[in-house]
Amino acid sequence: MKLAVAASVLAASVLTPPCLFAAEGLGLGVDAGIGGVAKAGRWCPVRISIDNTGQSLDGEIVVTWGDSVVHRRVVVPAPSRQRFDMEIRTNDARPEVHVQLIAGGVEVRSINVPLRTLPPDSETTLCVTSTVADESTCEAETPPSRLPRSMRGYDAVERVVWRESESGLTAEQRSALEAWRAYRRLAEAGALAAPPRAMAPASGAPTEPSLALGTVGMLVYACALGAMGVAVHRFRWRPLPFYAMVVATTTCGAAAAGLAGRAGPSSAVQVRYASTLQQLAAGRSLISARGHLAFPAFDTYQVRAVIADAELAPASRSGSRAWLDEGGYPVVAGTHGLAASQAFALDGVAPLAPLEIERRANHIRVTNASDVELQACQFSAGVAPRDLGVLGPGRSAEGIASDTSDGADLTVSCLLARPPIEFVDPRYEVRVDGTAMLRASVPGRTTGEAPQ
Repeated sequence: MKLAVAASVLAASVLTPPCLFAAEGLGLGVDAGIGGVAKAGRWCPVRISIDNTGQSLDGEIVVTWGDSVVHRRVVVPAPSRQRFDMEIRTNDARPEVHVQLIAGGVEVRSINVPLRTLPPDSETTLCVTSTVADESTCEAETPPSRLPRSMRGYDAVERVVWRESESGLTAEQRSALEAWRAYRRLAEAGALAAPPRAMAPASGAPTEPSLALGTVGMLVYACALGAMGVAVHRFRWRPLPFYAMVVATTTCGAAAAGLAGRAGPSSAVQVRYASTLQQLAAGRSLISARGHLAFPAFDTYQVRAVIADAELAPASRSGSRAWLDEGGYPVVAGTHGLAASQAFALDGVAPLAPLEIERRANHIRVTNASDVELQACQFSAGVAPRDLGVLGPGRSAEGIASDTSDGADLTVSCLLARPPIEFVDPRYEVRVDGTAMLRASVPGRTTGEAPQ
């Protein structure tokens, strides 16, 4: 009897999985949408707070809206309270956002947050107030404390109306609001930079030698096996040398296969992309990039884009799945084969504002305020001289606008001499081949003397 009881206890202990994380003392709070509203195809902000009074948490947040999913790794020590801002968009807009908190591969908390979805082409006004707003003029309302910390969080609204002073905003909230206002002015004037075309994978990329080397290695390996088959007749009465040849050939073949894509000049992850940057206010630029990643070997990768306010996902916007690391940086994570390629789309806001543009009357001065050389700079039509050439760091150039130009349609465009986005992987070298077209608008006409 005692033996049977002991056996049942042992079986229960084996069959019952251990509890990897105790959820006691863990609180999850979620606020989705801007003023509770969202639109299909637009960024939807999701503000998540984790209140941890139990044990330290090392897990991930999973946000699902429609057919899009965003994962973010989080580390929340105990005791502490942390806030995480995430953005998600989908063409399959649903009236709720599902948020999960995962630890040890197990869901420890989850919540469904309702959303009011509006037509994508509707004109939406957001009222910022701490009191009840006039519902006849406000499709959405929110207190200042819940305003987004990213410009992308305002994507579902066309106007923001303040019913009180704009004081009390954090520096991040202020920067996001100023950048969004600059974006709206450009959008209404039809002066936004066009999105880039996806760059095809480079022909003759360094991953191709890895594939060729592996093919040659397999042919040599097959020839060696054939030679051993012939030699077996010679060593049929002396098997020890034959077995030694088999072991040596197998070992060399396995070593060559293991090193394919992991050693030599073809062992780097290749990133090739084209991007456009639309310079906004508050030291920010709206960035859009399209390209491909090529992987040198069969392995697990975590390629991170060093830009904190962006999403890096497969090229299709619908049904996408994106990942963020613990710092909020977008990553491409997963296992990929030898010489495999993956198309990606990156959209976000970069902390870049390379150009300073001053205008007094019809005189326009353009200065490169960055540490990157700007090439092929030129004004749009209506300013002479149109071509500005190369602007090194700290260099300036001037132009004179025609009397009929009011500044609404005047722009400056340049090519950046180096890619604006850095990519890194913890285990592999990453080589980036990227182009960037920068566009900035010229301020409207003002009075005063021309700059000296």
